[in-house]
Amino acid sequence: MRKRGAAKDAVEVRRTEALRLRVAGTTYEKIADALEIGLATAHNDVQVMLAERREQAAEDADEIRDLELDRLDRAIVLVLKQIEKGNLGAVDRLVKLNERRCKMLGLDAPEHRKHSFGDDGATPADVAKLVRSKFGSVGPDAEEQADTDATEGSE
Repeated sequence: MRKRGAAKDAVEVRRTEALRLRVAGTTYEKIADALEIGLATAHNDVQVMLAERREQAAEDADEIRDLELDRLDRAIVLVLKQIEKGNLGAVDRLVKLNERRCKMLGLDAPEHRKHSFGDDGATPADVAKLVRSKFGSVGPDAEEQADTDATEGSE
């Protein structure tokens, strides 16, 4: 039973060293040579350690997120008490706290932007003329193409 624990410890030490070497810029071939292991084992050791680090980082991020949400919840309770007392200035703080909370939880819907030439009724030909006035020629057929696009779009 003790041998198994010692072997496991040796693997952990080897993997830690493999990651240290890789972070330092050492190639997998040189890591394999330095640790007297195969190339595939060197690569696998580094990948296992990176996966463990990613998992730990995700757990840490979850813990931090939970702490921040608890702080926001406590702040919201205090601000609500201020609003109940008639402090209407606290409403802005409540809105900001709720915005932050929604952002942390991913509750905000993504913004959908409609691409257009603007609300001023500009046509593609108008845009081509504006570009030409700012930057010079936009190509020999640009205005004709813009007129064609505008005509096809209105049909």
